[in-house]
Amino acid sequence: MHIHTSLSGDAAAWGNVVKPTDVYAFAKGEQLAMRLREDEGMEVPVITLDRPLDFAAVTDHAEYLGETDLCLRPGSSAYDTVMCQLFRGDIKLPVGEAMQPMARLASFALFKDRSARICGDGGMDCVRSATNIWLQHQQAAEDAYDKSADCAFTSFVGYEYSLAEEGTNLHRNVIFANAAVPPTPLSAKEAKKPEELWRWLRQTCVDSATDCDVLTIAHNSNWSSGRMFYPYSLSKRPKQEQQQLAQLRSSMEPLVEIMQVKGDSECRNGLSRIFGGPDELCNFEKLRLPTEPAEDCNDSYGRDGMKLGGCISRWSFARYGLIEGLREQQVLGINSMKFGFIAGGDNHTGAAGAVVEDQYPGSTGLDRTARAACETRLVFPA
Repeated sequence: MHIHTSLSGDAAAWGNVVKPTDVYAFAKGEQLAMRLREDEGMEVPVITLDRPLDFAAVTDHAEYLGETDLCLRPGSSAYDTVMCQLFRGDIKLPVGEAMQPMARLASFALFKDRSARICGDGGMDCVRSATNIWLQHQQAAEDAYDKSADCAFTSFVGYEYSLAEEGTNLHRNVIFANAAVPPTPLSAKEAKKPEELWRWLRQTCVDSATDCDVLTIAHNSNWSSGRMFYPYSLSKRPKQEQQQLAQLRSSMEPLVEIMQVKGDSECRNGLSRIFGGPDELCNFEKLRLPTEPAEDCNDSYGRDGMKLGGCISRWSFARYGLIEGLREQQVLGINSMKFGFIAGGDNHTGAAGAVVEDQYPGSTGLDRTARAACETRLVFPA
């Protein structure tokens, strides 16, 4: 339920060429070539699942969806711009070869809002392009869905909402229940707070006069510096507004991604106000090592979690989010964090469900072989 293709800006910057149709074919048991754009004429790894999946969702980033398409599609209005040439790697920056993918990705980061150079006046070229790509996602899911009596495979239309606040992660996967979906995905460029995303989903989907239904899944709370599960009751909002926001989250976000390629988000030892003694399982798969000397955020939140910096908060971990939800139930009368758990891959290769450790094909394409994984880790330790 967390898979990226070449339609995601970061996956495209790393050179991946896989499409949503390839993801679903692989999920259903077909082979997938781990191909990158620069692989022309080279032999590439080919993988197959030991056991096909029952369901899957492609969740490409809504942010830069249009920009990515315009930069990669020959003949588009933006294709020949310097920024797109940098993004494709046609123009290389003076850094080492291992850093070229990050240099390509950084070319988009130079433009926080829709650049007129790429997106045209008012950003409309990117909006139109993103809408067309969204239709491709819907069509790929529709074609993959087994509507026969066998019901062997279910595909979900979805996307990732990739909000970052002061270097912290507040990303969500947005999963729709059926083919009734909004005409375009809402990104963090338009919705600057998760609450804005939830309100929009209620208005355009849940409360619309259609069959649309949707849920969001919080992911990588371990990178959130305590912002993912920071309680509404500690905010400076009036109590009635706190209750409204708690109810909104409770109705829209029933799931949290507890584990994925970027680490464990369940728990961590050594933080303030944690019930019980140390739990050895809470040292498992931490991006920031359990032995790392780090400041405790205590009853506040921090910044720079995505850079593996700043203080560490108990509110970055799902176990303590559940506890906080019980406390908020007493204070507000509403438990905004009564959620279940799901695990996801978050790989950017389209290899849905390819997580068996003794055959692990990597998560970016740059780490698809053991040697490449070791070399890449020296540059991208996260």
